[in-house]
Amino acid sequence: MTESSLKTILRNANEAGLRAFPPTELDALKTASKELQFPFAHIDLSTAKDKEDVFAALSIALRLPDWFGHNWDALADCLCDLSWKPAPGYVLYVEGHTALRREKPSDFDMLIEIFAETAAYWSEEGIPFWTLFSPAPDGSSFADPLVD
Repeated sequence: MTESSLKTILRNANEAGLRAFPPTELDALKTASKELQFPFAHIDLSTAKDKEDVFAALSIALRLPDWFGHNWDALADCLCDLSWKPAPGYVLYVEGHTALRREKPSDFDMLIEIFAETAAYWSEEGIPFWTLFSPAPDGSSFADPLVD
């Protein structure tokens, strides 16, 4: 996938949301995000065993504000009020989520719900908010691919 085609896709707020994305294209994704001036966050959940670990990983990767309360409602508030990080769009890349999906499915499902609601909220504002997930080691994915 070319950076040009990635930029075209990433600009589309109506299509933004949760998608699968291959790690082999990560450099192109970072470059396209940078050229669009979309903040890019690489979130590694490989050591996350529960929601507290998720909040810690998100705090670091997203550089969440000091007022982030380390709970689901506070995460939703931070992501739907990005006055602390204004931008024309946002790209998150999440990897290492397999163990969390397996061991704490309710925590993973809540995270997915918040990301989906955030994308829908920002889409109404005309701002793309992408959350892209690496496929599981077995190649499976719970999200449609960004491109076929």
